Amino acid sequence: MRNILLVGAGGFAGSVLRYLITAGTQKLLRDAFFPWGTLGVNVIGCFLIGLLGGLGGLVTGQEWGYAGGLVLAATVGGLLGSLFDSFLGATVQLIYWCDNCQKDTERQVHRCGTETRRLRGWFWLSNDWVNFSASAFGALVATGIGSWFL
Repeated sequence: MRNILLVGAGGFAGSVLRYLITAGTQKLLRDAFFPWGTLGVNVIGCFLIGLLGGLGGLVTGQEWGYAGGLVLAATVGGLLGSLFDSFLGATVQLIYWCDNCQKDTERQVHRCGTETRRLRGWFWLSNDWVNFSASAFGALVATGIGSWFL
């Protein structure tokens, strides 16, 4: 139970920080077309995960070069995986339209209970497949960088 609460607290803290950083950045750059806040949060998150991996390597007796390679691999792999997810989601992911709510959705039946209709995207590329593809892409990039540096 303790682990569940710790994971929940971490998720809560991360979500709040993501919201605050994104909202703050968008407020500073009011007319920005590009979502700088989202990019910034993704870079910070990937770097922190890489940093934790690098610190874990140091704690287990690895050299500084190894730890640096972990930081680089996780940061670049995570960021490119995240960008690939955004690219697929914005271009070819299957999206439906709810005529009742006048909103797009990833579901065939919207939360309001209305059957939706296909709006755009490849018929087989659901959000689950986008997430899987982006995770696999990021992992391959990180593995490639890791094999080059480590």
